[in-house]
Amino acid sequence: MGLSNLSLRALGLAVLSGGAAMLFLSMATAVPAQEQEPIEYVGDDLCAECHVEQAGKLQGTVHADMLEFLADEPAGIGSCEACHGPGMLHAEMAGSEDPGFRDAFVTTPDPDGCVGCHLEVRGQFSLPERHAVLQGFMECSDCHDPHGSFNGGLRVEAQNATCTQCHTDKEGPWVFPHASREVEGCTVCHQPHGSVNPHMLPFREVALTCLSCHPGQPPFHNQPEFAECLSCHVQIHGSNLDKHFLQ
Repeated sequence: MGLSNLSLRALGLAVLSGGAAMLFLSMATAVPAQEQEPIEYVGDDLCAECHVEQAGKLQGTVHADMLEFLADEPAGIGSCEACHGPGMLHAEMAGSEDPGFRDAFVTTPDPDGCVGCHLEVRGQFSLPERHAVLQGFMECSDCHDPHGSFNGGLRVEAQNATCTQCHTDKEGPWVFPHASREVEGCTVCHQPHGSVNPHMLPFREVALTCLSCHPGQPPFHNQPEFAECLSCHVQIHGSNLDKHFLQ
């Protein structure tokens, strides 16, 4: 079966967005066109009538751009239901006190609904050092708001607060904060989805992570006993006692 117009458009979007449309592409090529418009889809407008907050937050996000690009495609491809699943039963039960009301909305569970498009993140979650999302101990929505956020990367909190909501011992405030952490955030040193290196660092040796920002060091730092930065700079996230994080 050849590529349909939908397949070609999804492929073009995948190139533009770094692969984020791959799920849509697979949907387009795997199912004949006449089977892509099941009656149980209801469309974005009906969703927005009840879910006003989510619809408003979505505007201007990369997810909204994706759905707008695919808006003319069959139901369930370019709508809320691309992620949430067909919503007719959910809509018909609106206002119901039936405990199955929420369950009637066939939702692809987090994280599967996210990593189906974000394939590179799925790979990172499989690396030796990672947040245990695929193992079910966390969800993508613990850190990201898929409908929209004022924070970069659709983070649920600003800058480091997304990380410190769990890593409370790294929160501070500190008399002597690590400047890069305050300016660029935790991700300047850590790869939050996963890494092959301990502590999800970008380099296996801690010193290489430090030297990427601090290349000019005193000559005595070349001695073997100073090869491990954290041997001396033990409070690297911040200190209340020493500006060099020695204690």
